[in-house]
Amino acid sequence: MPRVNKKRLNINMNKEQTIAEIQNIFKKGYVPSRYDEPYNKSGGMVNCFEHACLNLKNNQIEKLNLDWESVYVFDLFTARYNVAEKTALRLNKMGLLMQPDKAMNLKLLKNQWRIAIFYENSFHFLLQEKDGTWSAKKNWTTTVDHFETLPQTLYLFGTYNLHSVHIITNPYAERE
Repeated sequence: MPRVNKKRLNINMNKEQTIAEIQNIFKKGYVPSRYDEPYNKSGGMVNCFEHACLNLKNNQIEKLNLDWESVYVFDLFTARYNVAEKTALRLNKMGLLMQPDKAMNLKLLKNQWRIAIFYENSFHFLLQEKDGTWSAKKNWTTTVDHFETLPQTLYLFGTYNLHSVHIITNPYAERE
């Protein structure tokens, strides 16, 4: 009989539980709206994917008790040519929809927000704020950088080039 890695099993169960809890947040109609609300100490557990794609408030982050494997985005590191597809699948598990926005001229409904995916040897996500500016969360710190316009290249822990822009929709939230 094969040995069961209890630690791995526990992490996977916690990940599924966290994803279910995130689904519940969005099923209640949540639409990201942090804007310039700073992250508190729990924000150190939020990565760039969670900042841009989920953009949860401090109290929601604290209730989720996120850790580095909570929504497990590390398989995206190796997804150079399909990082957008893998991101869409990950968001779909959380009850969200993602569509390409190549021209960036689609008007956003109240239940939508725009993200940009950057890629080189790794990936990075930016969120378009409600005022049209862009924000990026650096790794596991509480630091958020703001940009007036969408950069084509980011210089963080290396060089990241703009890969694609997308609209995320919460189908459970009010549209208009």
